[in-house]
Amino acid sequence: MDVPIGTRIGDLIEEVGGIDGDYGEVITGGPFMNQRASLDDVVTKTTGGIIVTMPFLKAKAPLGLLVCACSADESRMRELASEMGADVAAVERCKHAVDVHGVLKCRNPGICPGQADRVLRLKKAGAQSLLIGNCSDCSNTVMSLAPKLKLPVHHVTDGAMRAMNLPLVRKLHTK
Repeated sequence: MDVPIGTRIGDLIEEVGGIDGDYGEVITGGPFMNQRASLDDVVTKTTGGIIVTMPFLKAKAPLGLLVCACSADESRMRELASEMGADVAAVERCKHAVDVHGVLKCRNPGICPGQADRVLRLKKAGAQSLLIGNCSDCSNTVMSLAPKLKLPVHHVTDGAMRAMNLPLVRKLHTK
């Protein structure tokens, strides 16, 4: 759909049927690299998509945040943790996430070094569940350990993926 710059996001949502019932948030961009938007925000030159997410699932225990360069930054993850009603127990970065002028970049995209030590540190710091934003490779390593430690895992893309009726990012299955 071609949309003129300056079009109000709420008007676009109404044009395609509106919001029916409760929702979590409105985001612009895709499930991984998104920003929260309001219905009164307008389409800009860089608006790539608009998603109305499912309501936030409530986390009943302190969250450990595993920040990755492939997705939401720490402030966005803290925002999501707050919406989930959870305290943040600790924060860790993916082994390949390096700070480049204030922005995380992946040192070696597509080759995951394993996140077991990060998951163990988050658990030791009091995390009783995890909020991750990792790519599929790193999510695989988290999901190889977290369930064994009885740590439920949430992904920053969950609300958007549920809204689009797509599989949640947990483990990449190969043939």
